[in-house]
Amino acid sequence: IQANLANQSQNGNPYDRFSDRIMFPIIDLQRRVLGFGGRIMSNNKPKYLNTSETPVFNKSENLYALQFAKNKANGQLILVEGYMDVIALHQAGFENAVATLGTALTQEQALIIKRYCEEVVICYDADEAGQRATARAIGILRPLGINIKILTVPNGKDPDEFMKSHGEQGPARFRMLLNNSG
Repeated sequence: IQANLANQSQNGNPYDRFSDRIMFPIIDLQRRVLGFGGRIMSNNKPKYLNTSETPVFNKSENLYALQFAKNKANGQLILVEGYMDVIALHQAGFENAVATLGTALTQEQALIIKRYCEEVVICYDADEAGQRATARAIGILRPLGINIKILTVPNGKDPDEFMKSHGEQGPARFRMLLNNSG
């Protein structure tokens, strides 16, 4: 209950706050589970729900999948919004993808990124919120001297949707977009 994985009903009984959600562990660089993100698959509740901040988990100071991506970065990280985007890209061979645990990149996350790469490819969703977040991320990353590229997935899709819609051709098509990003 303190970590807000469960809540208490009015009659004092605990209930699962993440019911009917796919759960994603948020893991630090020492491979310790700090918190969880949950994604609902229906449209009747908030799409994403994260563990509340605790003494060991602060969402603004973590990047999803950095513990894997840091060793594959090769000087470049692909920055996306969501857990599913990271998983889709990792499965397609783009293991240098990380997510910001929401749309807003924080100063703390930018400093972490700077430790592991010289270049960031921002691949946020093509919707209005994603475009605002891209502009904000540029404003945070540029003063740190990080080279920035922007990759906009066509047709308003996010990386996960793009990979699903292109099947076996998804990785090659994404590689073309990545090579042409600027």
